[in-house]
Amino acid sequence: PVDRYTVDMGGLKHTFWRQPFALPSGQTAINYARYMHNEKNGTIYLPIWTTSRLYGNGTASFEVGANFYIAQYHIRVQQAVDSCIIFRPKDIHGTSLMANSGCFEQIVLSFAISNRLESIWKKYHEGLISKKEMDDIVVNDQEVEEIEE
Repeated sequence: PVDRYTVDMGGLKHTFWRQPFALPSGQTAINYARYMHNEKNGTIYLPIWTTSRLYGNGTASFEVGANFYIAQYHIRVQQAVDSCIIFRPKDIHGTSLMANSGCFEQIVLSFAISNRLESIWKKYHEGLISKKEMDDIVVNDQEVEEIEE
């Protein structure tokens, strides 16, 4: 049923009842850099988590780039391993270029949610689309949409 969603965490199950939840989703990026932009997301806030940051044989300092900026607030977040940033994707943000040496690697997880995910999940549970159709829509969804100011 659409009115509940169960998460299985290693054998421990928790059911959320009568909540407008969409399916969990996210992206992983390696060495991602993007100019200043803003975008729509299925939530107000968007967490991103830097899980790895290597340069040569050691941990990369912020000086090699790939730092995160939130332009509206003049904030630069100096990236570090195991750091989490929570921001509003509708605010102008971007990532600086990184050292161009071939020895840099940064891995970031983004917990973005498509604006369409909840409606797709509902259509699947109502039998309007098959699981394959739902999977195809979710996997191939290029919905990241910039906001026109």
